[in-house]
Amino acid sequence: AHGALAHGAAARDDGAASLLLAHRAWAALAAGDPDAVRLALAALEDVRLLADADRHRAYELAARVLVVAGHERADGVVTALCATANAARTRAAAATLTAELALRQGRLDEAEGAARRALAYPAPFRGEALALLVSALVERGAFDDAHAALRSVDSTESLAASTPVSDTRALRVARARLALGEGDFERVLVEVSSGHWAALALAHLGRRAEAAAVADVALEAAERFGAPLAIAAALHARAVAEPDPALRAAMCERGLEFAEHGLEAVRLRLELGAALAYLGSRVEARDALRPALADADAAGAVPLSQRARRELVATGLRPRQAALEGAAALTPRQRQICELAAVGKGNRAIAQELFLSIKTVETHLAAGYRKLGVNTRAELAAELAA
Repeated sequence: AHGALAHGAAARDDGAASLLLAHRAWAALAAGDPDAVRLALAALEDVRLLADADRHRAYELAARVLVVAGHERADGVVTALCATANAARTRAAAATLTAELALRQGRLDEAEGAARRALAYPAPFRGEALALLVSALVERGAFDDAHAALRSVDSTESLAASTPVSDTRALRVARARLALGEGDFERVLVEVSSGHWAALALAHLGRRAEAAAVADVALEAAERFGAPLAIAAALHARAVAEPDPALRAAMCERGLEFAEHGLEAVRLRLELGAALAYLGSRVEARDALRPALADADAAGAVPLSQRARRELVATGLRPRQAALEGAAALTPRQRQICELAAVGKGNRAIAQELFLSIKTVETHLAAGYRKLGVNTRAELAAELAA
């Protein structure tokens, strides 16, 4: 039926068919229907969808289907929306989609910046920007900042006419991710009762059979829809729930077929390395853990990086410690802020340019001063160039 709809839509030239396709794609995504991607791609064949993005949401909806599905065209489609958007709603949507795509691909600084840009728009236009910001901060290990972001938005504010911020599924998942990062596994289950985050919490609580059942349901849904990252995440949760280290390793290896890069790949390699080390295969364990450490360091995913180092130490290898001082020790965000400060920009101007709070700018700048061993903006340029 969906195939016939797509074929019929292509034959029409009044633009209504592509709008219908985009909305059908969005509905299919919500239902976990794998036809969502095909419908979205068919809708995007109509160039008028992008040209009319400021007037209606069809292009945005089709773009989000590709982002969630991890489709190879997602980057180009989102970039096109960013370049075309003029209306506030469309610019906010473009920023939110950019944040979601960056988060899924493990580009945490970009995800954080784009989510903050989206949050600068009025409440009805923000979409899931707050959830994306919280998730990016959690992945960086910035738990205090994540709590501050949650407190900064009134829980009674609406993203849509009748949808409280505190009740959105995406925000509940973000709070669950925060609770999981802080080791509050019971709190995770208050926020979510299904999906791979719930399965991970159950596994950490020692409720392995329940965790395996929840992960299996998530895996079945992900495989039915066909989104590679969702499959990888479900396999990771299933592996964590698995008591047999050999089976756990096999699940991780299968998961890596769906996620070669990004944070899901890091998580799978960490679990694989731990399982192989338990089985006595230390060389193979190191082969899994080294790229996990490199990718986590590159992404600025501090908790994953710290675990990778612990796991490598457990194999008898002492990984090179990350630089603790000097320009090499700066995170991408710290370097960006220090470079702006070095050319004379004040904290407020930097905050406005990067869509950050002044407190966040102050925190990053103080860390940069400490790592570079300087006390004034005048000294920053020389140290950054050294």
